[in-house]
Amino acid sequence: MSPEVWNDAHSRATAVCTTLEHRLIDPLMVVGDASDANTPYWTLELNGSQSDRLGVGEVANEETGSVLLSLFIPKGYFSTPDALTFLWHMQQVFRVPDVDMLWPDGLFYDGHDEDFPSLDDRGNWYIFTLTVHYRYQTAIS
Repeated sequence: MSPEVWNDAHSRATAVCTTLEHRLIDPLMVVGDASDANTPYWTLELNGSQSDRLGVGEVANEETGSVLLSLFIPKGYFSTPDALTFLWHMQQVFRVPDVDMLWPDGLFYDGHDEDFPSLDDRGNWYIFTLTVHYRYQTAIS
């Protein structure tokens, strides 16, 4: 994954988390337990990517992949509509570019996949995941 894609996804997720008053955690920076006093939080993870020329002889490269956002909801503190609203806010920032947060040249966010927790999950947290697919086109240097 290109640093440009990571930085853009991080800034979008940060904007949503600031609005929702949630924390955004980089899993590589966590030492110990990331949970905090029954407050929802998000993680932004590298999910996978691949990269290749756009065509034979082209000096352009296209990277495709996905960004994984996980929403951790403490059991018993929020309703399903609350959790779905949190997820919806995060989806929107990757769907509609706004004037304050234009997409970098060559970056396109395509579709999303969502996974919901099982009510049988053990532990104190439910985890909702949002996978955002992207394409990033750049010149080969």
